[in-house]
Amino acid sequence: TILRVLPYAFLAGITLLCVDTFIGYKFRLLIAHGARNAPTKYNRGLEYSVLLAWPVLAHLLRQRRKFAAAGFAAVVLSGVAIGLSSTAKVELMLGVAVIVLVAFLRQRAALVFSAAISVMALLLPFFLRLVEPYRTLVEPYIKDSGVSRLEIWDYMSARVVERPFLGWGLWSSKFVPITPVEMDHYKYVSMHGIYPHNQWLELWVATGLPGALIGALLAIVVLGRIPRTLPADLQPFAYATFASAIAISCFSFEITTDSWWAAIVATGFLFREMGRSTASLAKK
Repeated sequence: TILRVLPYAFLAGITLLCVDTFIGYKFRLLIAHGARNAPTKYNRGLEYSVLLAWPVLAHLLRQRRKFAAAGFAAVVLSGVAIGLSSTAKVELMLGVAVIVLVAFLRQRAALVFSAAISVMALLLPFFLRLVEPYRTLVEPYIKDSGVSRLEIWDYMSARVVERPFLGWGLWSSKFVPITPVEMDHYKYVSMHGIYPHNQWLELWVATGLPGALIGALLAIVVLGRIPRTLPADLQPFAYATFASAIAISCFSFEITTDSWWAAIVATGFLFREMGRSTASLAKK
């Protein structure tokens, strides 16, 4: 029932986004009254929508409803194109790339992706320190929000290098020190501090190497369950969902964001139920 209703929910939500964009974001009842940057208030919904779109698309295709699947994909693409979330665009492109890659990797997909996520999780702050001298070279070509993230990642990664083994403590990322020398090179970072906008970097800052290892292990466990618990036709879409989740984790919310975990649980629930329905049909 949920999978039958969700395409219409997507259509309603993205239609609302399109209408609001056309009239200049006047739907103040849907956001905080007088909120600044009203267009960006849709970003979180768009990012979660891409995450949830993969199991819905898989469901439509396995029912051989090709026209419905194409229409649904067009709706999602329209929302991502009209919306301002760069993360949603990265999610979509990364998910499509992963589906194509899975066709070539086949049974090795979980192993290859596990190796990739391990390298990313364990080397990210040190990679950021290596590329820091080139940060200003790319700033003219990216959005202000991207420049802000690069600045945040700069001083956050520096703090990781200072305390790589145990970190600065839980919930400390907003309060780690920023040196005067660093502040002289920033346009958007303030002394008030902010969360890292990268959950892997947040793990490093808060808990050091042990937290990064636990995060990588959790990701590997999830990847390993995909080929063990899901039928072959669902696996490419599950890997695409995983890739979309990684994109969000690298650019958006704090680890403790409740809606983030709710979106992950909802997506996992849909895949689990589709997997169970396949198993039940096979037994019959």
